[in-house]
Order: sequence, then C-alpha cells, then structure tokens
Amino acid sequence: MLLIGKKLREERQRKFISINDIYEKTKIQKKYLEAIERDDFSSFPSSVHIYGYLKLYAQALKIDSNEIVENYKNNNIIKSEIIYEPLRIKNKLQFSWSYLFIPIGLIIILSMIL
Repeated sequence: MLLIGKKLREERQRKFISINDIYEKTKIQKKYLEAIERDDFSSFPSSVHIYGYLKLYAQALKIDSNEIVENYKNNNIIKSEIIYEPLRIKNKLQFSWSYLFIPIGLIIILSMIL
C-alpha cells in the first residue's frame, strides 16, 4: 500500500511542482504540507483539518481528491476528539443541615415579628 503523503509528494515531483507552488494554490501552511508528505498527521488540530488539507492538496495536483481522502480514512484509525465520561449519579440523597437553618430562621424571625 502506498502511503498518502508519499503518493502526493511523488505526484507533485512528477509534475515539477514545488511546495511553494502548492502553498500558493491552497494557502495551507508549509509545515502542514511537509507533514502530509511525511505521513505525519499528529501535528494537525483535528481530523477535519486533515481531510480538508488532503482534499485541497489533491485538487492542487489535479488528482482525485475524494479517492485520497477515502484512502486516508480507510487506512487510518481516527481517535475520537470528544471524550465521553460516564455520568455519575449519587445513589443516596445526602442530608444537609443548611436545609434546616432556612426554615428555622424564618420561623424565629416570624415569631419575633408577631
């Protein structure tokens, strides 16, 4: 299996296109373009950025961008960016003395007024 970044780099070099040319066409930062070509996707903010950048890069090279993105999706396990934690419910109602102070205080105040 050919790695996505390697495939894009080889296609770019075959067409004698520089990284600067890709940057000018896509406005993707050079550090991300270089990371794509190294198949190092750990520096990207999210998987959405990866998909978008791969698509733009492929379009700049005039190759099938959907194939590139699908190939990436099929060959990479994407960690969920949302971490769900279980909801913790207390089993017992906890008694709090503060719940008693308010009514008792009201009774004392009302008895002093009346």
